[in-house]
Amino acid sequence: MAFFADEARARELLTELLHPDAEFEFIRSAGAGGAFEEIGSRRGVEGVVEAWGHWLEPFSSYRTEGRGAFAIEGGLLTVVHASGVTRNGAVALEEDQASVWRIRDGRVSRWEAWLHAGDARAAHGL
Repeated sequence: MAFFADEARARELLTELLHPDAEFEFIRSAGAGGAFEEIGSRRGVEGVVEAWGHWLEPFSSYRTEGRGAFAIEGGLLTVVHASGVTRNGAVALEEDQASVWRIRDGRVSRWEAWLHAGDARAAHGL
């Protein structure tokens, strides 16, 4: 399932951003389950595209808006506000989420997507 407006351009950007053997993982926060638990860890651009496609598949709409970035030991923690509506039942999602980015050789070597930004911040002493 395509979840980018221009999937070819998204793959190109991810190829520039990610180290070839980059690891991507959805981090299961307290109370999370479902897709986050099922997706687990993936590698490389194709793994990222597959993981995000699986996560976004139930949504009829999904968007994020940046809320902040924080330097952490060995990387960067970014916070976004995510909002979306599910296809089944039109359930609304409003949540501050986070990503932790680890950098090697100028590219992302590990990307952790956290469902709850508070859990990510606490895990990294913020």
